[in-house]
Amino acid sequence: MSETNRRRVEIGRIATIFIVALGVLFAPHRASAQRLPESNLPEDSDLVSKMVPAADAAIFDGLRAVEHSLAISIHAHDSADAMSSEGVAVREKAIRDARTAVLVLQRLYEDCLRRNVVIAPDAKPSLAQRLADLAAGREARAEEVQEPIAGRIFTSADHHVRELIVSLPTWVGDLYRKEFDRSAFSSFNRAYERRDRAELRATGLRYPVCRTAIPALVVAADLDWVAGRPRQAERTLEMLPIDREREVLSDYPYSVAAGERPAMPAVVDRRWSITDIASRGLRLARELDDREAIERWSALLRAAGVALPPAPGEGVVPDSATAEELALARLPALPPQPEATFAWSTLPFVRGVFKSTYSDDIVPYASPPVLIDDEEFDGFLIQTPSRLARFGWHGRIQQSFDSDLPRVDQPPHKRHSTPELYRESDPLLRLVPTFARLSDREHPVIIGSRVARASAEDEYSGYQITATVPQRELIAVDARRSGRPIWSTANLEAKATDPGLAELSFNSPPVVVGDRVFALGWLKVGTIDAVLVCLDAATGRAQWQTVLVENQIDLTMFGDISHEPFLGSIAVHEGVVYVSSNLGAVSAVDAESGRVEWIVAYDSVRPKPNRYMYGRRRPQTWDRNPIVIFEDRLIVTPLDSPNALAIELSSGRVLQVQPARGLGRFMLGLHGTQLVFCDRHSLTRVSARNIRWRVSEDVRFDGFVDARPALVRDGVVLATEEGLYWRRFDASLPSVELARFDPSRDREDHLLSGEVVVAGNRILVANSDRVRCYEVRETPAAGKDRPR
Repeated sequence: MSETNRRRVEIGRIATIFIVALGVLFAPHRASAQRLPESNLPEDSDLVSKMVPAADAAIFDGLRAVEHSLAISIHAHDSADAMSSEGVAVREKAIRDARTAVLVLQRLYEDCLRRNVVIAPDAKPSLAQRLADLAAGREARAEEVQEPIAGRIFTSADHHVRELIVSLPTWVGDLYRKEFDRSAFSSFNRAYERRDRAELRATGLRYPVCRTAIPALVVAADLDWVAGRPRQAERTLEMLPIDREREVLSDYPYSVAAGERPAMPAVVDRRWSITDIASRGLRLARELDDREAIERWSALLRAAGVALPPAPGEGVVPDSATAEELALARLPALPPQPEATFAWSTLPFVRGVFKSTYSDDIVPYASPPVLIDDEEFDGFLIQTPSRLARFGWHGRIQQSFDSDLPRVDQPPHKRHSTPELYRESDPLLRLVPTFARLSDREHPVIIGSRVARASAEDEYSGYQITATVPQRELIAVDARRSGRPIWSTANLEAKATDPGLAELSFNSPPVVVGDRVFALGWLKVGTIDAVLVCLDAATGRAQWQTVLVENQIDLTMFGDISHEPFLGSIAVHEGVVYVSSNLGAVSAVDAESGRVEWIVAYDSVRPKPNRYMYGRRRPQTWDRNPIVIFEDRLIVTPLDSPNALAIELSSGRVLQVQPARGLGRFMLGLHGTQLVFCDRHSLTRVSARNIRWRVSEDVRFDGFVDARPALVRDGVVLATEEGLYWRRFDASLPSVELARFDPSRDREDHLLSGEVVVAGNRILVANSDRVRCYEVRETPAAGKDRPR
């Protein structure tokens, strides 16, 4: 290649970097998920047209261009002859190109931190691979073929960029520190003066090879521990760049001239040794009883030749049987010879049973009762489309917050007609409120949802164009002052302060931890976005929002959604929010910052092509089951998948995939170390450590079970068409009849459409319009089981 052509190639490469950088800087700031082209998927795959989280196109292209440029610059610099004038010129040019690439790389990195972009770790070759290709005389690879996405794990893109920055050669690292040391010092000073642990953590992450990185993270961890957040402190320490081969942590010299260096706290000048950090980490891990972290920090201390401090209770071997007994003790128990009598029934709440718009079928929906675990308040909560009510144990309403159902928004060609009131019509609807006490409020709050507005159904010549889809807002009411509303996510104030939050619809159960509310909302933007939000429970203000996944649900033949999306479950465990989105992915998000830890995609049921008058639903295997966390894994049953998944908590790696066939649609929860499933005819127990291993033969029962059974210490309490029964795990024992239902009841009563809940000596049977209570007592004398 001639010198002229070589210069043209170099100029084009640098111009490409600048163009990509401008695209990143001015791209819309939104954590997005891109549609993978169908050509990348097998023809028989169920993943066609799946929406999965992947890097934003501008970020991905920018990283690819910067890594390619850095690889060429580093290779040119290291292979040039430093003793010749031509080699010196090549090195100077390589340094200039590397400086340009470092500036763009830092902008990309800050954009990844701000936008919470996720990327597949195997999406493209690393810098080390590119350098190896150049050293071997091969052209640096710019792209790789995408793999099928099922089971692939997506992590935050900033992890990848931070590893790239930390792995830069010494001379490139010096260029980085020369550019950003002053900004890092300034940011550290401000955060240290205010003792702002979030800003300190952000500073340590934003400038990973500057002198302030280590002290910023260490001080943030200490402040987290003092604030009573040991789990967050441990996670902060794990971000430190520990070099196992050296006595000191990765320590970098100052690049700022002595006369220009700003005054810094003494904590920056300290040389942080491995023993300092490992001692802190071991203390936190022991407090949290995190065995994996204890072993990791202990290994570092042993490698440094430091004797481990004695742990409280060291030498005592934990008894696994005792741990299992403690877990079983949390489940409700029935007496050996129980008998249940009808006690009371609530008055009918706002009835949600009516005929569908396009058939004569009765469409029921059930509101499961939510038990209140509080010293001052007792009873249960019921959420209906127009009422949020608290009931006492006598069956009467203690508190009620009623809201008027909105009128549906008519399409333009029907604006002359009177809009109708919105009515629920989806049999899969479940509205689940929550009860919480907050540290800065005297009275507890009840957090639920209500319909803020709804679009009207439209059709053309009998064919459905759009369905009636509501937007539900989260609302908090005072638990003592007659349901006085405190805040909502779609009121006028919320629309003015946070319009993005006001556009979300919430129909999944919120989770309250401390003074924060974690809720999963959805937004229609062509596809369906699943958005995890963290709200201040006292004010309703959003602390952070994270888009987790985009996907599409069932459509009408005109391309609009045919029903309301039902998003999945949330579980908070040791400072991490785990989310099953029901949109093709399971996610783990840091509860403190909203940062994505990992996202893993799975095979989902492919929507059938819709050529019918009304939109069709894809087959649904599971009921709306909660997330189960056991030891080092979580177990989920997504509504859009025919499989149960066991996923590793720390990495997102899929450990097991078990088809639902033979298990049952209800995953009732943990019974010691066993996972209990139930279907209409039988009860199945599998090992929670290996969901493919059945620990006993299936326990069968007569009758049809439509209501969700209740898990108790020795079996399940279930409702059939004829009565209430206790079915024990021992298949050789018969069912115990607890109560018999009235055979003359109205068959449209839908007694069996809801859920069975055991609370002490009471059994609640909830259906679509009321809750019935049965009181359990032990039968006098030693009667025999009535066989069923």
